[in-house]
Amino acid sequence: SSAAGRLFIEGVLKEFTDKFNFIVIYGQDNRLKSFLDRNKNLSVKYFPYYSDIWELMDISSFIVTKPGGLTVFECLYTRKPMIFTHFIWGQEKVNMEAAIKLGAGAYVPYYKNLLKAVDTLKNSSAFSRLNFDDSNTMSVLKSIIQDNG
Repeated sequence: SSAAGRLFIEGVLKEFTDKFNFIVIYGQDNRLKSFLDRNKNLSVKYFPYYSDIWELMDISSFIVTKPGGLTVFECLYTRKPMIFTHFIWGQEKVNMEAAIKLGAGAYVPYYKNLLKAVDTLKNSSAFSRLNFDDSNTMSVLKSIIQDNG
């Protein structure tokens, strides 16, 4: 996790553990792990790595992430709203803009705005328009990408 991502997570966990349960994949971010170790809470489960990430996505209501291409596609495929905390200019910005335009994501750089984003996304009809068994899905995704390209 980058410094921006870590600060977002730390702020969210300090503010919202009474409202949500969290699963944090901290990777090699030892500072985030130290924070999690110091601030143990029953609402927070954390791992350095999780091999069956689909299991975690399946039980999640929202995915707080940066807009990497694979993550965005996985969230669209599993119909999980995305909350983007930060992005890298270039492709990640395009990915984020496409997900936001679709109504499947929100850019929330400051953790205090999390509840507003959750309320907006939980009422989104974006996922009802995506049917991955439907041949129209690829044309919908292509049109979103072309509009941002």
